[in-house]
Amino acid sequence: MKELGTKADLAIIEAKLEKIEAKLEKEILKLDKKFTIMFLILAFLIIFINKDAIELIIKVLPFAK
Repeated sequence: MKELGTKADLAIIEAKLEKIEAKLEKEILKLDKKFTIMFLILAFLIIFINKDAIELIIKVLPFAK
């Protein structure tokens, strides 16, 4: 037996989906910020621990233009 949804049912489902979408967007933004911070920390640590990395970056910078 197939049941058909009314327009009210569809409106309720649509509202719930919009809430879920908003929550997902917030979580994605949080993760994006965390990954950016982790990347910056990792880059800093690589340069701080490996002094040769600074020389390599200085040599590569003129080609980045």
